[in-house]
Amino acid sequence: MAFSFAKLGSKQLAMASSVPARINVAEGAVRSGKTIGQLVQWQIYATKYVKRNQPLMMIGNTQDSLKRNDIDPLIDMFGDREVKYKEGELKFFGRTIYCFGAKDKGAEASIRGATVAGCYIGEVTTIPKVVVDQSLARCSLGYGASFWNTNPDSPFHETFEQYIDNQKLVDGGELKRWRFGIQDNPGLSIEYKRFLYRSLSGVFRRRNFFGEWCVAEGQVYDGWDAEANTFTTGGQPSRFDFYDLAVDYGTQNAFVLQLWAWKGSTAFLLDEWYYSGRKEGQQMDDEQYVIEIFKFLDKNKLPLSQVEKLFHDPAAAHFALTAFRKQLPCEIADNDVRNGIACMSSMINIRTMKVNKDKCKNFLKEVKNYAWDDKATKGKEEPIKKDDHCMDTARYEVYTRKLYVTPGIYGIAA
Repeated sequence: MAFSFAKLGSKQLAMASSVPARINVAEGAVRSGKTIGQLVQWQIYATKYVKRNQPLMMIGNTQDSLKRNDIDPLIDMFGDREVKYKEGELKFFGRTIYCFGAKDKGAEASIRGATVAGCYIGEVTTIPKVVVDQSLARCSLGYGASFWNTNPDSPFHETFEQYIDNQKLVDGGELKRWRFGIQDNPGLSIEYKRFLYRSLSGVFRRRNFFGEWCVAEGQVYDGWDAEANTFTTGGQPSRFDFYDLAVDYGTQNAFVLQLWAWKGSTAFLLDEWYYSGRKEGQQMDDEQYVIEIFKFLDKNKLPLSQVEKLFHDPAAAHFALTAFRKQLPCEIADNDVRNGIACMSSMINIRTMKVNKDKCKNFLKEVKNYAWDDKATKGKEEPIKKDDHCMDTARYEVYTRKLYVTPGIYGIAA
């Protein structure tokens, strides 16, 4: 398959054809074309500047996300004769590329012994800085260039401060920084750009649409509309595609159970059960919680056979074992807070999340008061950890379910 450079925009072409610096960064809005442009740059670097016997390295937040966001597009662009992936190793135009996931600091040990001629990192701000530092040290063969892409994050992010926004590196010719905007992707229609703008709000709009490096502050779900995002009992569709349960487990802290129903891409929160051992003065054990789940299903006249999944937080393994023994379809939820919040925010903004205002009082109370923590460690963004159990439960459901239905659609690679 011959890739056509005619498909690239002017900024993609300029970046791809430039002489590589020690560090080459493509950053900016989602869907702005930066990843495709950099993948072409990576292909040119690998074939023009790297000898066949010199290995390379690619790093993503996980191996799955690296394959989905970067390797699969390479196969689509250049064909499976030149690009072959198997079990963490990519054969790329006769070169060998070692592929790593680096979700936590422990991944640094995996790459510590490598000696490579170049490194590609997808979504570099999701990679622990110790891994980023080590990747640079590993690039000691030939030109030893690194290629990073990312959406904007906090201006206090360690990798941004030390590398991406380091003017001394730019002035010294060691770093090239390419900023992409929505207008730099020639393949986007005006209708899609309008949709993208509407689907984002607050910090997500500033970062992912306008490409700003900015601090997260204020209400997390500032696009929430008390009318457009709710419905009254009886106002929901008469039939749904499937039902799920979602649980945020707690003993002294609140235990939250939510019933979700999906119609197409729209999620309806039909009902909730909220129990706080601290407030009630009496804890429940796992067996009692399971009994309450079945009571909850009976109240909603929903047989267990119609429940596709029960998504639960990763820390609730003991509860899940008890629930599984009672035939509940337990599944560990994806607890990616950053992407989960972005997914839920988008659904709220485009009104594909609807909540029963008659039955979900705890959810409605939390969503209005869920805010970014301005006292969090500098460079680390997280919501205030107070009265957030309904928010966590909803995030488990919508983000994990979106990954099942359309893998990667709410990821941050673009």
